[in-house]
Amino acid sequence: MPWLASARLLIELHPASAPGVLELLRARLAGTHELQVIGFEPRRASLFDAVLGPLRGLRRIDRELLVAEYRDGSQDWLWATPR
Repeated sequence: MPWLASARLLIELHPASAPGVLELLRARLAGTHELQVIGFEPRRASLFDAVLGPLRGLRRIDRELLVAEYRDGSQDWLWATPR
């Protein structure tokens, strides 16, 4: 698809489900895009105080459970910007 060469792409990666996916995408996009891997960081309830404000009565552990995703394996993103 020729238009992809000028598109900005944010690609969610699940290497546990698709081993080698990052290397494959790097090989395919390196000629047309600058690539940056954005690593997974666990979510913490303290980052969502504004949203969780009305739930201040919850125990700390319950607030943490509300924002946890509990995904299997790592999850990263590939940010690709046209050259």
